[in-house]
Amino acid sequence: MENKYILWQFPFSKPNVELPLSSEFRLEIFSPNKFNLRKYRFGSLPMYVFWRIFTEYKIVYITHNNELAHVNHVLRGYWKFPFMEEKDYVIGPAYTFPKYRRMGLYKASMSAIIKFVRINSIDSKIYIFAHIDNVPSNKAIEKMGFLKVGFLKKDRFGKYMII
Repeated sequence: MENKYILWQFPFSKPNVELPLSSEFRLEIFSPNKFNLRKYRFGSLPMYVFWRIFTEYKIVYITHNNELAHVNHVLRGYWKFPFMEEKDYVIGPAYTFPKYRRMGLYKASMSAIIKFVRINSIDSKIYIFAHIDNVPSNKAIEKMGFLKVGFLKKDRFGKYMII
């Protein structure tokens, strides 16, 4: 598997598509603080500590009957590519638990993040990137209205480079 990713940008002129969840799901945008870095035991604690020190981030949780179904993140100023500004946001990483896949949770979380960014930061750009072989994610990203703006490659040290 090649370490190649597609980089997408949400066009600011495009209206956000509101994607409501069915009533059995609950979406929450969680704002971490120094005493509570995450709400559910998902993801590595050192990653959240690192993010807390170096960036502003939010976590989108979607639950079903108090069970975690989907997690997505939005980070501000963390992935710093030459064309990005400190005020720009990157969506991800995201994960949908297997029994909840193909229910639109990924798109619903992206929609909530786009709405959040537009309310809280009028002129910020929104980026997302997904592995080139992750066809379901790339299709969902494209259906949400993101435009393909380039490709990235991860080097052996885990750093992303524009190619």
